Amino acid sequence: MIKLEIEPLHPKKFRELHNCSVYQMHRLSGYPVDTLKNWLADATSTRCKAPKEYVLHHFGTIHKLLQGS
Repeated sequence: MIKLEIEPLHPKKFRELHNCSVYQMHRLSGYPVDTLKNWLADATSTRCKAPKEYVLHHFGTIHKLLQGS
């Protein structure tokens, strides 16, 4: 059995690492643009929402795939 070592990755960190637009993140992840904007909002904003754990794993998986490893 192969063990996948995928580290959770916050959408903000994913965006920094890959220099993606919100639309590109939408196309890669399948999450709605408005939802992504809530996760990427400034921490002081009322719009800011924390993503669930499975979302962090989803972005960690996409990151690993984009790295090619």
